[in-house]
Amino acid sequence: MDLSLECPICGADMETMLHIFRECCWVKTVWNSLRFDSVANDPSSNLFDWLNSVFSSLVDESFALFVLAAYSIWSNRNSIVFEAVCTRPSIAAAGVNYWLANLRMLDQLCAVEAIAGRVHNDHWMAPEDEFIKINFDASFIFGSSTNRFGFVARDNQGRVLEAATGIISHVEDALHAEVCAALAAVDMANRLRG
Repeated sequence: MDLSLECPICGADMETMLHIFRECCWVKTVWNSLRFDSVANDPSSNLFDWLNSVFSSLVDESFALFVLAAYSIWSNRNSIVFEAVCTRPSIAAAGVNYWLANLRMLDQLCAVEAIAGRVHNDHWMAPEDEFIKINFDASFIFGSSTNRFGFVARDNQGRVLEAATGIISHVEDALHAEVCAALAAVDMANRLRG
């Protein structure tokens, strides 16, 4: 295995955490697209000082935007290293804005639920005696070439009969990811029956 010390994104400099998150030309374009020029141009000389400077200047939604962007940058870096796939900076920034919009909607929904008095603690409920309950979920990340799913099958005593996680490729949207997770759960249920 060839271990390069070069930045896998731009190849112009040595890969350091500060370079990956601030100095790389691809990353600067993402920060600028998100109107976070101050993050890209902060003069701090090491990662710790840079993060301290950034975190002390961010509040509420800008903090969420920074965290989502950092996650997107790291995901893109890993896609290049492990899948040889690079997302355009404008697509990465659009994905970050998409995630932020979803967080806003979730925040508004939670506020409405709280006002309506419908907030409650969900907990797992056992199936009837001869049944098996299967819980499944999937993740969808805008612009990602791979997404994940997971499921767990339990009996009426709560004992885990089978559980698994997996990768889903070429997913169009969150509903598509959920359908893929449901199909994987159905396949597993058929194996348990047989």
